[in-house]
Amino acid sequence: MVRAHTAAGWVLGALAAVGGGAALAFNGAAGGAVAGGAGVVASGVAVLASRRAESLERQRVVAQAEVDAGREALDLSLAHVRSLEVALERPVRQPPPDPEQLLNDAETGLPGRAYFAVNLDARLEAARRNLRPVAIVLIEIADPSGLPADPRFVATTLRATFRAADAVCRLDGDSRFAVILEDTAEQGAVWTVDRFRRALTARATKPHVLSVGIACYPAHGLDTEGLRRRAVDALAAARHWRQDRIEIATADA
Repeated sequence: MVRAHTAAGWVLGALAAVGGGAALAFNGAAGGAVAGGAGVVASGVAVLASRRAESLERQRVVAQAEVDAGREALDLSLAHVRSLEVALERPVRQPPPDPEQLLNDAETGLPGRAYFAVNLDARLEAARRNLRPVAIVLIEIADPSGLPADPRFVATTLRATFRAADAVCRLDGDSRFAVILEDTAEQGAVWTVDRFRRALTARATKPHVLSVGIACYPAHGLDTEGLRRRAVDALAAARHWRQDRIEIATADA
């Protein structure tokens, strides 16, 4: 279209020049000069109009490009919004739990029941290879009315009393704990628990009842399940006394 305007301008100019020449031939020099000048002016006007048309065309092309870019950006935004709507409609997937949180008790920070089971298996296996004793100590602490003691207080006292090598765990939501004493036989376990009892009494601000059941490898059992069952029975026997009591399992329990 722009080129057509340019060509038309030049054609008009040429026709005007031809007309001027003809007028010059037939009407004399003055008329021809006027006609020729008019042709040149017409040609210039046509050129200016053509350039203006070219400028307008360029502006149109730029404007069209901006419109197209705006449409593409809008389409992308709408697609993003639709993807967010779909994502919000999906059920939220919780991240997998931290293995450390599964093994540790959140309230006391002590290892939990799962850690106790795994650690007991490992320590009994090592005890069989090295022919060394292992003791399981189950501890339950309550006030005289039977309400569980503050588990955080008990956990702090357990940490302060037992060795770093001993596995101290919290078994349940109440104040029931377990300790695995490596390379410790029956008498050593009783002495260690009595030391814990004295520390508990010195730290406590309220009356409490300490019930303890002890089972030792190999004296009271040769496998994990049997040893744990005998420790549970010993703890149940200690609980019946309703006062501080340490019970030791028997081999035929």
